[in-house]
Amino acid sequence: MQADGKAAAPQSAEIEPATSTAAEAEIVVTARLRSDRQLDVPVAITAIGGEELLRSGANDLTRIGNLVPSVVIAKNSSGSGGLISLRGVASSPSNSAFESSVGINLDGITITRGYITRAEFFDLEQVEVLKGPQALFFGKNSPAGVISMRSVGPGAQWEGYARGGYELIARERILEGAFGGPIGGGFGARLAVRYSQMDGYFVNRARALANPFDPSMPLPGAVGNTRTPEASNLTGRLTLAYETAAGDFDATIKLLYVKFHDNELTAQQQVIGCAPGRTSGTTLGFQDPYGDCKADRYRSSGFYSALATDKYPYLTERAGPFTENRIWLPSLQLNYDADWIKLTSLTGYFDLSAVGFSNVSFDSFARFGGINGEKNRIFSQELRFLTNLDGIVNFAGGAFYEHSWRNPFALSRSVSVFGPDPRNDWDPQVWASPTAKTDTKSGFLQAILKPIPEIELTAGARYTQIDQHVELVNLFVNQYRLPGAQNIVSAQFRPESDALSGEYSDNNLSPEFTISYKPSRNQTLYAAYKTGYKTGGISTTIVILRSDTIPNLTFQSEKARGGEIGYKTEMVGGNFKFDINAYYYKYSELQRTTLDLATTSFLVRNAASATVKGVEVDTSYRFTDAFRLRLAANFNDARYDNFPGGACYNGQAVSEGCVAPPGSSVRAQDLSGQRLSRAPRVTFNAGVLHTSPISSALNLELGADVRYSSRYFLSDDNDPNAVQPKFAKVDLTARVFGDMNRWEITLAARNITNKYISFFGGAKPGGAVGDIFATVDRGREFAVGGTYRF
Repeated sequence: MQADGKAAAPQSAEIEPATSTAAEAEIVVTARLRSDRQLDVPVAITAIGGEELLRSGANDLTRIGNLVPSVVIAKNSSGSGGLISLRGVASSPSNSAFESSVGINLDGITITRGYITRAEFFDLEQVEVLKGPQALFFGKNSPAGVISMRSVGPGAQWEGYARGGYELIARERILEGAFGGPIGGGFGARLAVRYSQMDGYFVNRARALANPFDPSMPLPGAVGNTRTPEASNLTGRLTLAYETAAGDFDATIKLLYVKFHDNELTAQQQVIGCAPGRTSGTTLGFQDPYGDCKADRYRSSGFYSALATDKYPYLTERAGPFTENRIWLPSLQLNYDADWIKLTSLTGYFDLSAVGFSNVSFDSFARFGGINGEKNRIFSQELRFLTNLDGIVNFAGGAFYEHSWRNPFALSRSVSVFGPDPRNDWDPQVWASPTAKTDTKSGFLQAILKPIPEIELTAGARYTQIDQHVELVNLFVNQYRLPGAQNIVSAQFRPESDALSGEYSDNNLSPEFTISYKPSRNQTLYAAYKTGYKTGGISTTIVILRSDTIPNLTFQSEKARGGEIGYKTEMVGGNFKFDINAYYYKYSELQRTTLDLATTSFLVRNAASATVKGVEVDTSYRFTDAFRLRLAANFNDARYDNFPGGACYNGQAVSEGCVAPPGSSVRAQDLSGQRLSRAPRVTFNAGVLHTSPISSALNLELGADVRYSSRYFLSDDNDPNAVQPKFAKVDLTARVFGDMNRWEITLAARNITNKYISFFGGAKPGGAVGDIFATVDRGREFAVGGTYRF
């Protein structure tokens, strides 16, 4: 069902002759929780249809992000589970307490946990990327934007598709299918299933070697992860829908299930830079003989000695590194339309279980790392209304409630001297298991005024109340000590079962105003004032020290205010589309983290203020029925206005600005005036598509796409060694399909320039100054696939 309660057109039913002379179809979006033409919505939005997602191979959030300028999305091995950045605004993925500044809305349910990046998304009707603060319409306030995805629902007739594919370099196998339709009495059903398995696109060169830290425990090198990520992903979605004969009531139940497995939690991370004069990274002065110093296909990642894994929870029953994620997401949407008012109820439940082994020294020694995981349960309920009165004023409003329970945990090793605990012979240094319970209550109200048909004014606001309770506890602290020596672990970490508890509460009012003017049906000018909010809280750190206190673990709420102006038009019978907007937003208390190399923990900081401003252009032109061209570009200037307390990067000297501010003993750098991390100045996507008949029954479609990004910092401390240089990726596709588009065979060469792009990273734990790790995207791909629609 769409947000207006009507059944979504099935993706596989879009069977049209290749020689259709129709103009480009109008794009309908639900950015305001009602169906509008994209041209009419006073929002900066990019909409991507199901066929474009299929053609580009965009089956997860990382690939979807590649289709939109200024978007960066990546998985993370711990913390919040993933990075989602829009216009350079993002929450650091390294802290499990941070919610995403960019919300992910799946069939009406908003998710702000980065672990959703591990799910595969398919059988989608449309993806909408809404840019800038979205305070009103998506349950929770999103200060940077929202990525909204609508899956295909049951159609008016039974139909479906089967699809298979193979990618040569990662040896990736894909099977996918969906079918659905009416089952009588106003009911409909659809089932979609996708299974993928790959051998991995990175090669792990780590080999067995002597242990320089403990000669009694020789290191085995790669164990079951000579290629990474050796991953499998099973995703299924069941949809049941009901609509009355009168069309005044409908109900949709969706159940999403995701089971993800691979052979290392840090499978996409590697050392990409090293200290001057070295060809591989170091750990506590020892050089890794199997690593290199660049982002490429090769990495070095070892494992613990078998003598240690026999005494390590979660590893005793496994033969090597692993990742196991499971997600359940049931949802229920009810719509009642009484002509003058429409009522909607949205109920959702997000259940996450994630655990894996991470080697965060990113080398053969595996000196730092251990088990990282999270259990997360989120229940949400939203009620809203939209009036349809005869006068010039209408109203929209709603109430939202969410209860979240989150339990990140880690069994880790660090720099301290350690061995087996004399009580139970366990090898980990510490087992941290913090929990956070958060209740969110909010409501919004919007007035919609249309004094004349060409002008629409809206004014609204959302009020939010947050209440959080956090308990930080170490379930286990290793009691091993060298003869005659102090127990370093016990001296550093908070004692077992000595919980540190704290409360956090906050509230916020976020107003929003828009005005739009339509001089003609195919033109819209608009201006908007917007605000955004993301709650603060208490850091659920997985390194719980004796020195920790609730005040120094508390971070403040992130806020945004500013505006944008835009112009949208369609010309030449709808074949030429042009959309331009300019934006200017002030952000306060941006939430940031940085790695403390001494404890391998992440420090929480709030940036005082930042300004994000720029211009976006999105245009397409269908020259003929056979030839289309599109271009989308973002020119973005995202800088800190005032951030004197930025963390120093590894090795930063006093002469380079790492000094203690007046009245403080903690050294910091002043990042005021510098660019935000992961905020390239220029990004653009361009593509061309040409379709021609081969015969009376066959057609050939050729496509070429390029994605460009200027350079950006990888870490929140703006380490000059941790930079992603400018890059361009080029994709080529060829598709042969039947005259009614019932079947197709596709060949794709993606990233033919073979660029290994780093999403985020920073100083390597235990490394020398200049040693940098990063999460790296896959390189070149060659894929073949086939689809049959029925």
